[in-house]
Amino acid sequence: MRKRFISALSVASALLFYHSAWGQEGKSVWQRFDPILTVFTNFHSGLAEAGDDRGFALERCYLGFRYAITDDLSFRGAIDIGQFPKEEDNQRFAFLKYAEIQWKLGRMKLNAGMISTTMFKVQEYFWDKRYLMKSFQDEYDFGSSADLGISVAYDFDDRLSADFIFANGEGYKKLQINNGLLYGLGVTYRPIDQLTLRVYGELNEGGEDGERTSKVLALFGGYKNEHFSLAAEYARQFDYDHLQGRDVYGTSVYGSWYIDKRWEIFARYDKLMSNHGWQATEDGQRIVCGLQWKIGKYIRLAPNFRCTIPDVRSDATLWYGYLNCIFSL
Repeated sequence: MRKRFISALSVASALLFYHSAWGQEGKSVWQRFDPILTVFTNFHSGLAEAGDDRGFALERCYLGFRYAITDDLSFRGAIDIGQFPKEEDNQRFAFLKYAEIQWKLGRMKLNAGMISTTMFKVQEYFWDKRYLMKSFQDEYDFGSSADLGISVAYDFDDRLSADFIFANGEGYKKLQINNGLLYGLGVTYRPIDQLTLRVYGELNEGGEDGERTSKVLALFGGYKNEHFSLAAEYARQFDYDHLQGRDVYGTSVYGSWYIDKRWEIFARYDKLMSNHGWQATEDGQRIVCGLQWKIGKYIRLAPNFRCTIPDVRSDATLWYGYLNCIFSL
């Protein structure tokens, strides 16, 4: 079933691409290309107990392009160059992050291929500092930021929209070889222009014998205007990593005060928990606060302090100072 699904998706995307290209007029081929180049880097230093952890890091680099086939149809392709887990952080890897057709049909938007997932895109918009720290669900592995599949979003009006995703469920770093699939449904409501409310639910089937279907429930509320932003979210994953009875849940609160168009002060508080403390070494609190400076159009700098407070009392509270930077076209 999986091979047929992937083959059908590939054929449909190719036919759509070539069919639409025949009718393209106006811009030259090169004018319809936009480059994608994004680099995350930092200098960090641990304080007190973490004093031995310091240095420069190149955390991530996205390379790719976006091609406008027509005004309503486009293709995006990008690779993600990052680093292995900390025990092997002298190594680098490269993955195909995006390879997707994006099609607008009136109030509906369709994405197909290696697509951006919908679980925490709204939260990422409000947090707006992915180069510094991932949004809550991404940071603590509730789900992947990209996957192979199809997503559909529909705007009922200016206030209410819904989105559905149907994907492999293993993210962009793994080749799907089993029978599990992911289904996600989200509803976003904006009662006023500055306020956004969202609820999202997801089922991720276990692909091997004995694996449970993991379930995610996420709630979000955020307010943003020209002076400040404030947001809060709650997420819970039932049967985390397809293991029965192992739930992970938590909250994140974050906000910014915009001093002017170039400067802002920000802060964030995370609390991660597991039922019955089965994930005790990961449970705890994290606090981040700092200053962001926009240097022109393409560069942002963020000096910030971070504190990790573990739930296990025998573990030390860790303090860090960071200088994060993003360059993005």
